Amino acid sequence: MKRLLALIAALLMLLSAPVLADPKADAADFAARMLPEYAFVNGVQFEKTAMLLVQDAEGTLYFAGCAKDGTDWVITLSTPLPEGTWANTYHSYEGVLEIGLPDDNACTIALESDGRWLLCHTADTSISEDLLWFGMIGPYYGDVLMERDVTRLDWTSLPASYEDFLPLVDASRRAVVTGDGAPLYAGDGSILAAYLPATPVLLLEAANGQHCVAINGGSITGWMDDEALLIGENQLTVDEEGYLAVVEDGFMWGTTSFTSDEPLPLYDAPEGAVIGKTGFRIDLLARYPDGWLHVLDVETGHDGFIREDSVVSLNAWVDALCEEYGLN
Repeated sequence: MKRLLALIAALLMLLSAPVLADPKADAADFAARMLPEYAFVNGVQFEKTAMLLVQDAEGTLYFAGCAKDGTDWVITLSTPLPEGTWANTYHSYEGVLEIGLPDDNACTIALESDGRWLLCHTADTSISEDLLWFGMIGPYYGDVLMERDVTRLDWTSLPASYEDFLPLVDASRRAVVTGDGAPLYAGDGSILAAYLPATPVLLLEAANGQHCVAINGGSITGWMDDEALLIGENQLTVDEEGYLAVVEDGFMWGTTSFTSDEPLPLYDAPEGAVIGKTGFRIDLLARYPDGWLHVLDVETGHDGFIREDSVVSLNAWVDALCEEYGLN
């Protein structure tokens, strides 16, 4: 009898346990509760954010970015979206959604730390997907004088191709690592790490044949030899097939990219604090000691560190790549 009661209790616990949430199904219910005046079109809901495509009574589409503040939800509605806009919910995660616009143009929208929902980059989806879209040009968006706040953005004004974007870029303080890779030196001359080709850097100062750089314009800084950098407009070109390329020795953007099956914890430094999660498309920038990889999140343009053992299936690829460029 005791065993029967225990079994019944166990079954009741299983029945009362929470079911694994379906982000898309949850989003429809969320939209019906929080935005009853709009019709739900598509979207996803996670623990702290919900990202929706909704439609008003006239059929106009909007992006609704929803962020949890304590027990309340703060909802941000975008300017009207073009007819035919769609949401790529497969490539979405906490605070980040990719939407498709007409004419083979796609955008990534992300929640920033200041609470704004911003455009991160656009992509020309008509080109082959075995290379990067606009991911590596993401760092330049902060330098371009264009509106990125979704509440004020004219979606029809977005650059839809590399050719449209490049005239907007002032690349004079930007550079990329050449096709041979480059060591990043500390002030005392010791090597912090060796960075792979096409790593984006912000130029801080120049001295004695070197530049002090900030990797991806972020907090990781050091010195690189001038000869290891393609500086300014030399780094940007469009080849005959429409790809954004590095012109030296035929090296092409995107050859150090990989796709993760799920978002990975992203740290601000090796053994540092967790600052969020990666997206699904990631660029490897450098290998650091003790099992850390410096990576660039293609969807948001943000960089950080992941544990090398979190991408076990890619270990052989990482080893071969690092050996090729002398990073082991």
